[in-house]
Amino acid sequence: MKTYRYLVCLLTICTLAFAIHGERLVAEWDFSVKTDSAKDGSYPGGKFRGSTKVIDGWLTPAPGYEDKAEGYNATPSKIYNELTPATGFRMEVVARVNAEVTSCNTYMMFDNKYLLAVGDSRKDANTGYAFALMRSDPNTSNTFYMQCFLGFQEHSVAVRSKSFTLVPGETHTFAFEFNGGGRILFLLDGVSQGTAYFKGNTVAPATKNAIIGDRFGSMHNRFNGQIKSLKLVSFPPQTLVLFSHGRAAFLRTEKNAFIEFKVKNSGETFLRDIAVEYQFGDDEEPRKQEIGTLQGGASHIVSIPFNTVRMIGSYPITVSATGKNGQVLVQDSLKMDTHICPMPPPDSYPILMWGSDKLENMKNTGFTHNLGGYARDVLYTQDLESTTNRINSELD
Repeated sequence: MKTYRYLVCLLTICTLAFAIHGERLVAEWDFSVKTDSAKDGSYPGGKFRGSTKVIDGWLTPAPGYEDKAEGYNATPSKIYNELTPATGFRMEVVARVNAEVTSCNTYMMFDNKYLLAVGDSRKDANTGYAFALMRSDPNTSNTFYMQCFLGFQEHSVAVRSKSFTLVPGETHTFAFEFNGGGRILFLLDGVSQGTAYFKGNTVAPATKNAIIGDRFGSMHNRFNGQIKSLKLVSFPPQTLVLFSHGRAAFLRTEKNAFIEFKVKNSGETFLRDIAVEYQFGDDEEPRKQEIGTLQGGASHIVSIPFNTVRMIGSYPITVSATGKNGQVLVQDSLKMDTHICPMPPPDSYPILMWGSDKLENMKNTGFTHNLGGYARDVLYTQDLESTTNRINSELD
């Protein structure tokens, strides 16, 4: 049997987060510093729930699983609107998971959302947000994805990252970044784990207390591990959104190769003087494409020629989009790896893994593509085009 193992390298696309102009620290809890308030003494009166306690500077819910309240109530006496920013915001959680597998696959990191379910019209159902680590396989403890639930007053969305492997006991920083304009970027230790697009610009203020390490209620999903810190940062909404639209990997000497990006105006008013600048690595001069004007909600595809007559390997590309909203500068940036892979041998064909495993294991076994949990993504998406574009990029 002839297969081509070479294309497994196409699975990995690395997108890094960029610092955002105008960031402001909203709150930070560090359980190695304070246990009754935020790190700087704000939000006083925090309380532990159930058998949760701090051990060696780590917030530690009770082991195992019961439908009982655990975690830390950060705001037991008041609902703080600033903990649900009306702008863009990023949440970062430093945590580690336990080796023990419980009957609950949801490891809640933060919650002030009344209901996680989407499609519920009850009062308060579409307010606040929640951030969770989800175990992909009920039978193992090492494959996870991040999931975020956001309420936009009239509706809610639930979006997730791609799956990744964790080693129990190892410390990681789990984060999501909501741009205030229908996009969330998931990050593991600063590296992208996928981007989700949806309808929704301003998260509705929470009506429930802020809980770290569990659900507010009525059902509970304690974090099966330990949490060291949680940070919430806000920044101005990003109305100009840039994201990968198509392939990021090509065969060597492939003809008509283009890297595509979509530039979208996620706001309601038109943007002008829009331009995209890109650069492959540090050894090439930056190049620029002018777009002009984009009406509210409109988008434009930028096609960048990709030279495939070069050595096999990975080539980083940095892309930035700028424009003006009136006299205000708006911008977005990303950096990702593009790939050139060897031509497959004659009479070869793809071998698909419909599951999950470590990349090296798949390469050594002969798999060329890992479909993972993408069937679930397609089943539950509210924006099929954006979801399929993201999956296509990740599989390439």
